[in-house]
Order: sequence, then structure tokens, then C-alpha cells
Amino acid sequence: KMYMKNFGEYGVIITDLREFLNRVGTATNKEGSILKMNCGFVNYLEEQDWKNVMSMNPFIKPAEGFSYQNEFRFCADTDNTEVLELDTHTSFEDIAIPVNLEEFAKSASYINGQIQFRREVTEVK
Repeated sequence: KMYMKNFGEYGVIITDLREFLNRVGTATNKEGSILKMNCGFVNYLEEQDWKNVMSMNPFIKPAEGFSYQNEFRFCADTDNTEVLELDTHTSFEDIAIPVNLEEFAKSASYINGQIQFRREVTEVK
């Protein structure tokens, strides 16, 4: 919870990962400049292991100062030198929930690999 401030004021919860990846994959296939696309979680390595790994791997970061991020990345090999924006031609509103991170942190806990929410009960008089 204390690290959430490093990510800004808002975040997004993806409620259907399979559909999210399907939409990104469809957009990737339509983008002619993408030669290859990879996605996955970042591996966080201790300093002694980090020194032996090629520093250009976008899926490896040092554990110290970064491991709390639990980051998932998309990485494209492209012949485009400009910023790459994928056009999905669709909304993500049906599979994504925008959240205020401060409010989210008050009600959520990460336990055994799952996000759990406390239910706030308000007494009605």
C-alpha cells in the first residue's frame, strides 16, 4: 500500500485477462510495423544475478527498489522509430474498472496471490 503513491492517483483493474490479451493481440496483428511482440511479467533479480544478465532484456529488472511493482509488460520489435500506439478499435469499459488508488488501498489486501476486498458496511437508520 505504501508503494501505491509511486504509481499516480489512478489505476485500472482488468477483469477479463484473456479478453484483454485477445484485444491487444488483434491490434498487434493489424499493426504492420510490428515484427514480433512479447509479453510477460518482469523478473526481478538480486544484484549478484543482475550483473550476469544482458542489460537490454526488457523483462529483467533489479529486485532492489523495483520488485514491489509486480510489473507486466508488452514489448514490440518494430521497424517504426516513433512511439507505437495500438488502435484496438474498441473500448475496454466492459473488461476494465478505473480505480482511485487511495480508495483502493483502503479496501484491498493482497493475500496468497489474490486481491481481496474488505466490505464496508454502513448502518442505515
